[in-house]
Amino acid sequence: MEQASVQETYLQLWEALCQGHDGSREGRRLKLQVVDTILFRGGRPCGWVFTDKEGFVRAKHRSRLEWVQITRHLLRLLPSNADRDEAAAVLRYVTPHSSKLQTLVLNRRELQDLGGSPAACSSALGGGELVALQAAPQ
Repeated sequence: MEQASVQETYLQLWEALCQGHDGSREGRRLKLQVVDTILFRGGRPCGWVFTDKEGFVRAKHRSRLEWVQITRHLLRLLPSNADRDEAAAVLRYVTPHSSKLQTLVLNRRELQDLGGSPAACSSALGGGELVALQAAPQ
């Protein structure tokens, strides 16, 4: 499977989870616990999937897809007594040299260092393309 199709399949899966049973964003929702997951297309945030207070999968409005808001939110999800080396977020990305989705676990400091922009993130991935940034399960 090519890099683009691996990435597109992953994104389509998450986007489908946000839809109601009738295929719309207004229909009955899937009840499932998921960690906050920010999706990327072309290096830019394109979706944010989360579980609401009632336990249903939802998508945040596109106006919330600012990099600084994203990293601040993920940092706020960490317990206040969390160790600096404790997992804070998980990056999912693809590289030009592999057709597999790669995973990188970030601690609090590493997430803060990436807080500047998706470009800084891409640089840290050695030219790989960011597909998703997820809150670390607590």
